[in-house]
Amino acid sequence: MMKRLYGLASISQALRYAFSHSRHSRRISQALLLNESLTQWHLRPRIASPAGPATKISLRYASSKSGLEHLKQNEEVDEVIQVVGENGLGLPTRSSEVLRTLDRSQYTLVQVAPASEGRAAVCKIMSKKEIYEQERAKAKAARAAKTSTKTLELNWAIDSHDLEHRLKQVRGFLEKGRIVEIIMTRKKGKRPPTEEEVQGLYESVMEMIEEEQAVETKAREGKLGQTLMLTIAKRKQ
Repeated sequence: MMKRLYGLASISQALRYAFSHSRHSRRISQALLLNESLTQWHLRPRIASPAGPATKISLRYASSKSGLEHLKQNEEVDEVIQVVGENGLGLPTRSSEVLRTLDRSQYTLVQVAPASEGRAAVCKIMSKKEIYEQERAKAKAARAAKTSTKTLELNWAIDSHDLEHRLKQVRGFLEKGRIVEIIMTRKKGKRPPTEEEVQGLYESVMEMIEEEQAVETKAREGKLGQTLMLTIAKRKQ
């Protein structure tokens, strides 16, 4: 090799030759180090099925209350990622390579955890059906929460401060689209209410219903001064 070096036209040529042919030369570029790591990630010619069950790290982010719509997907994900699958985290790879082999008509690349020290951003390959089912379940839960019935019990002899607090709660439920059952009754162990208290509570409740533009959705049950239940909801515009 040394004889060959002496025969080169210039020192620079000798250095280039030595660098390119030495078995012990090390890569000195960070980009080359990254590429060396990336070449260890073997992708199949075409990804035909999503990754297997997610590990704890993916579940922690993918099941967040914000939902999948707030997570990076496809071209939005980081440049260098690790894909989570049934065997845990894969080696670092370029997201562009994963997307190039991904069947976009059926699957989506979702970033479920940001990059951290010593680990690239974590992504999961999810089927569009899986994403649709998750969003559908979330919407169903939201509708159920919105239409669920709230029940508040009011003592005919309730003091003004407690009444103000309870009516404020009713207003809040109505604003959220909830159905509210208001039960006005005599509490056991409490003193009997006066006629003025009974009439005053009833009028306060009816005034609140009118101010909130609410309506009774069911026939009222019971009797004034004993137990009276009103079921109300916000009037549909």
